[in-house]
Amino acid sequence: MRREREIYGWKYIYDKDGFEIIPNETIEKPRVLYKLYGLNQYSFDSLINQYIYATHPSQLNDIFDCNEELLSFDDMEAVKAFLKNAISQEEIDKIIESEPDNLKKFVQRNFRELAYRKWGVFSLTSEPNNILMWSYYSNHSGFCIEFDLHHFPFKFYGPFPINYQSRLEALSINKVGVHVGVLAQSNLKDKIWEHENEWRLMVAAPEGKDMFSPNFKILKDLGVHNRKFSYPIEAIKSIALGNRFFIPDEISEINSTSLKINLMDNFEQKSIMLDFLATNNITTHIALRQGFTEIKYRAAKIERIKYKKYKINAC
Repeated sequence: MRREREIYGWKYIYDKDGFEIIPNETIEKPRVLYKLYGLNQYSFDSLINQYIYATHPSQLNDIFDCNEELLSFDDMEAVKAFLKNAISQEEIDKIIESEPDNLKKFVQRNFRELAYRKWGVFSLTSEPNNILMWSYYSNHSGFCIEFDLHHFPFKFYGPFPINYQSRLEALSINKVGVHVGVLAQSNLKDKIWEHENEWRLMVAAPEGKDMFSPNFKILKDLGVHNRKFSYPIEAIKSIALGNRFFIPDEISEINSTSLKINLMDNFEQKSIMLDFLATNNITTHIALRQGFTEIKYRAAKIERIKYKKYKINAC
């Protein structure tokens, strides 16, 4: 069944083939997008083991993102469908008769937790030189991966640009339907985030599996998927190291085009990263400050000399 609804001027579509979002103006879908990572164990693990993490909405940094109150469950059939696997039809009918409003609120609060066992959000940006993004996602000490989405082997829909709005109101499930409602819920954000130029993938759970839900940890024992989706090395088009990836004491100049690196701070993680770049011959860039508010990149080649010691040659 195809369902198409216009929400804030954009078209949201669900049919048997999946999801589609059509903005109110022509926006070409990019072939490559960028993901910023901090200097931490999770980030390095996801890189070295080559996987993306399909986030549950309750794990997103913006507490209003995928807001559960964005969907108004004013369709009693949708409420019944949500509850039918948990309680009997007789019990549902009793609650509907005695406490219909409380029942709708219960479904509104809990629907997101269960619906996103089948979906995960992977957020990227089209602007890898955004100084604000580098500042609050990695403090300039992390790294940025340029992904070629065509090499992702898992099932996903998108990428979809985010529909930023200055004022958001609850969407009637009765009018938009459950599937379109979930799609819109994952795509609408407050305009204050517009500078992120975010694009999203809706990543589907593997066939026949549910994904881990952080607020239902008991499901971990039931063999649910861990939200990690592997990709081949070809999906990495390039990697940029932040301006603060190396501390000043780690760097010494060999000549005008080469630097010697002697790792001191977080050296285990950094050496894993540099070995990965050198071994896989990945196109590497170093983020540089340009003027007072810009970030530029310089292509570089990483060469391993010995443990904790590297050479960086400008390309």
